[in-house]
Amino acid sequence: MKNRIGAAALGVCILTVSMMGATASAGAAAKVEATLRVVGANNKVLVDRRFNTTTTAVKTTSKATCLQEGSKNGTASIEGPTAMGILWQASETVPALRPIGISSDLGYGLGLCTIAGVTPPSLGFWALKIDHKASAVGGADAKLVNGTNVLWYLDEDYTKPDRELVLKLHSKVKNSSKVKVIVYSYDDMGKRTVVKGAKLNGVKAQPTNGKGLTVVKLGRKTSITAKKHGSLPSNRLSVESGN
Repeated sequence: MKNRIGAAALGVCILTVSMMGATASAGAAAKVEATLRVVGANNKVLVDRRFNTTTTAVKTTSKATCLQEGSKNGTASIEGPTAMGILWQASETVPALRPIGISSDLGYGLGLCTIAGVTPPSLGFWALKIDHKASAVGGADAKLVNGTNVLWYLDEDYTKPDRELVLKLHSKVKNSSKVKVIVYSYDDMGKRTVVKGAKLNGVKAQPTNGKGLTVVKLGRKTSITAKKHGSLPSNRLSVESGN
């Protein structure tokens, strides 16, 4: 079974913040730049890029019913740069993330019920990883610093393991207009292994070998991702001639 906080096992991501209106403290915290990747239904990547984030006010809705005590319409301030805050702020400029449904359950606090209008099934929830490790706290308590990697993804069954793919530039092929890329897989504890048989989207390339490597021919600008059945799709990697 996955290493999850108890509330996550109920199919929700609990956010231990108190309900309140938007306050003058919003914006007081320093901004940080972090990378947000969101993987939704059918392993569709809804967003994968950097955002600046800080304290934000989120809206709650009575339509978000993933917690036990129901919800109501309102607002809540989430202090500082957090995984929940960056998701909400990104949704203001990325239509693919909307609507986001946040529950205001009085017994549990805030809960993330939907992204892109998708509510997880009974054994599922919107899972959170911070720098490739499953978060032990809710999105509002998951603090971010410059360079943090935030991954939200639709986990349809918390009893089954999930593995996150990460694609990185490995090295340039000597005397060639080609580069080697490597695909890693991370489990919930952040343990990294190389991936054999991962396929690249966006270029013609062989699946990765036993060392997780494959060769990509450089173009003017090439954007690629890695996929493998049973794993979450990787980040988007851009390579250009001269790298």
